Amino acid sequence: TAAPAHAETLNVLFIGNSYTLRNDLTGMLEKIAASGKGAQIKAQTAAKNGATLKELWSDEKLRSELHVGHRDVVVLQEQSLWAQLPETVEDTAKSARLWGEEIAKAGAKPVIFETWERQPGSFWYTDKRFGFLKTPKNMRDKNAEASAALAAQLKAKVAPVGHAYADLLKQNAKWPLYEADSHHPSIPGTYLAALVLYKTLTGG
Repeated sequence: TAAPAHAETLNVLFIGNSYTLRNDLTGMLEKIAASGKGAQIKAQTAAKNGATLKELWSDEKLRSELHVGHRDVVVLQEQSLWAQLPETVEDTAKSARLWGEEIAKAGAKPVIFETWERQPGSFWYTDKRFGFLKTPKNMRDKNAEASAALAAQLKAKVAPVGHAYADLLKQNAKWPLYEADSHHPSIPGTYLAALVLYKTLTGG
């Protein structure tokens, strides 16, 4: 059922890549909000497949989306391996600082989208090219630590989607949260992300 007309509406812009674009995350988020009586969400996306925040910052047209209408919140979703290596953590910190300054100019608040580990038991942990991942726990812990540090830098909230993936997989490792590539979200995975983001954005 539609929420009453007096419910607050949050205007949210997502800056990210394929983890944001897959399975219409913003559409799911809007529908979750519309199903309740709390804050409603109007969400838009400025994203490119495979892009980092640094690459997205260099796109002037995309960056200008921050100033189209009023934004209450801007969700920053970095490339999913960013937290695993010191050099990419440093790059993200620099790029996020630029985004944070621009978000403040737009009168909005930032939220960090904490992504998830590669699928446990998948080739990502046996392929030598990705030896730096080590284990699902190692990847998960680095994501959480780096996301928290980034949020502290920007005085932002963290949407702990990675934690939600891990908690659900602990209950049942067969939950179908991943696509066949063992890292992109399946439809249930995107739905889980939307639920976490709704709670983070609205406190509901």
